[in-house]
Amino acid sequence: MGTTKAVVSGSAGFLGRKLALRLLQVNVSVLGVDLGPPPFSMTGYQHIKSSISQAVDSIMAHLKGGGVFFHMAG
Repeated sequence: MGTTKAVVSGSAGFLGRKLALRLLQVNVSVLGVDLGPPPFSMTGYQHIKSSISQAVDSIMAHLKGGGVFFHMAG
């Protein structure tokens, strides 16, 4: 079984949004972290409008038990 959870920082940006959508297509639960609004609303996607440093507890909770973090923020 592959990764089932991911965090994408910069998820409202062009590359972060594309990555999050692709992960969702392969049934990966995605937590998006960005200073901007959510780029979309889909099952399996959660969004935190925050900086990474302020979202550490939520990131750690989402990745508990394993997962991957993609840093796509500029």
